[in-house]
Amino acid sequence: MDLLTNNLVRVQLTEDTRSERDCLPSLPTSMAYILMLMGAGYFELELFAAIDDREGSFICKAPQSINPTILSAVREDGKNLNRYKGQKLKDVLSGFPKDQCLDLDVEWPGFRAWPFRLVVRWNDKKQKWVFIVTNLNRVEFTLSEVVQAYRLRWQIELIFKEIKSYSGWHRFNTKSATLVFSLILRSFVVVTLKRYLAHAAQANLCKSGSIEEISTHKAMKSGTHLFGNVISSLMNAGKSLVSCIKKLLDFWGDNAKREHPARDGCSGRTRLGLCAVGGA
Repeated sequence: MDLLTNNLVRVQLTEDTRSERDCLPSLPTSMAYILMLMGAGYFELELFAAIDDREGSFICKAPQSINPTILSAVREDGKNLNRYKGQKLKDVLSGFPKDQCLDLDVEWPGFRAWPFRLVVRWNDKKQKWVFIVTNLNRVEFTLSEVVQAYRLRWQIELIFKEIKSYSGWHRFNTKSATLVFSLILRSFVVVTLKRYLAHAAQANLCKSGSIEEISTHKAMKSGTHLFGNVISSLMNAGKSLVSCIKKLLDFWGDNAKREHPARDGCSGRTRLGLCAVGGA
């Protein structure tokens, strides 16, 4: 998924036993100005080193099993915790404060040429520590910004939720693996196309001078009959396609706007200054 376009760019279906890391495409030669947000399934030191060598940036959730050596430790309020220097994470983790995040520099054996930044925070709801590894510069990106930026990875989970809830997955009634595979791919196509059109509706709002934002969630579950007309037109050599698309975009412009922009500015993706400009 590309967060700038807020849409899917690649889909790969595999068996549950295959690791997420195996599905990652090859890295480009240069990754300057690219930030990768990854779940714990992609945690791999070789991958981090490769991204860093290509001048790219990453933020990745780390598994509970990590145990690097601490090079430095700074508490959220700016206090240096020199007593942890040179210690293994597991040996001192129980002494970390649970009311503040910690910003560490750490290293792993065999990767001393790539000391990484490790953000540690306590999740009181789940009663466990959360580890976030990154190579973002501490001078340019604060501890809070790293945590908030990683939360943007949740957007991919929202796409999965839209696919499962609004594209007919619960209606599958077949034992044919081929048919199930085709229906799943169709669902991804529908979501990708709907999001693209929702961005076109957003572009229309921006052109009209409106600062309101289209909700892709609302677009996904509304205007079904109008979206159906667009698909029917495509299947009929594009007859009346422009008219069908215009009716759908106008409908979303009136009925699919985000309801709580002020709340989003405090807790959502716009907290980091990201805003919709209409990318279709």
